[in-house]
Amino acid sequence: MHSHYIFGILMISYVFAMLFNFIISYKIFKEEKLINGFFDFLIKSSYLNFKYFNILFGK
Repeated sequence: MHSHYIFGILMISYVFAMLFNFIISYKIFKEEKLINGFFDFLIKSSYLNFKYFNILFGK
């Protein structure tokens, strides 16, 4: 019975973490001027993931 609650809590926390990562990534790329807008971010998001780690870790 309690395992259903744990699964729900884990799913909600996963969704919040995913949204947080999406918003932070957008703000970082917008500040670095790698994207022009939201739709540009959606199109280039797979390419920008590599740059995301370069910006965060300074490599």
